[in-house]
Amino acid sequence: MRIALFQMRAGIDPGANADALERAVGEAARGGASILFTPEMSGLLDRNRARAASHIVAEAQNPVLERVRVAAAEAGIWVSLGSLAVAAETDTRWCNRSFLIDSTGAVESRMSSGLPQ
Repeated sequence: MRIALFQMRAGIDPGANADALERAVGEAARGGASILFTPEMSGLLDRNRARAASHIVAEAQNPVLERVRVAAAEAGIWVSLGSLAVAAETDTRWCNRSFLIDSTGAVESRMSSGLPQ
């Protein structure tokens, strides 16, 4: 089994981060990898919590997660998405959630930890 690691420099633009993740998924697949591992906070890394707040949405509405799921399905590889910041479903906290996405784009597993706001 071949694996791929993507060490990225995530920033304050989730769209740009998603672009980089999509490219990495495609490159990993073309290189023969069965799975790609990405770092923690791959979708958004912003020290300005007020600015970041507009991008923190529930898992079901997270555009970075959706784009990685589509990319995984198109490439036919698994992706271990280190983590994304998402809004908690039960309160106003944010969560640092890791996702394991299969080669069809389905989320097979997730793990969360709360982030202080």
